[in-house]
Amino acid sequence: MTKTVQQIALFSTMLLGLLFSTPTYGAKENEDPRIRIEGQQVKIWLVNTLGSKFMVRVYNTSNELIHFNRLGTEVTLGKILDFENSRKGYYRIIVSSEEGILFDNRLMLGTK
Repeated sequence: MTKTVQQIALFSTMLLGLLFSTPTYGAKENEDPRIRIEGQQVKIWLVNTLGSKFMVRVYNTSNELIHFNRLGTEVTLGKILDFENSRKGYYRIIVSSEEGILFDNRLMLGTK
């Protein structure tokens, strides 16, 4: 009985750790971008306790850079990218810091 209780406790601890942890895509601690898509908007925000410099790059389907933005070094950073009037297609969004790429994904966006 005791061994079973220990196994359940260990499994529960591991499961809770996985559920409440956030992937950081190679970032240092507390540099995890949160990406949310609402309609045709991509909302990016993060907590920057280390004072790193962050950049957001957006590439179109031809892999051409169409947007570049430096987010700064504040403690909380955010950016909203609006694709409402953009051509429909896959856009590659990259969020990076001095330490490397934190988020790199292709998203289907645009309405035209």
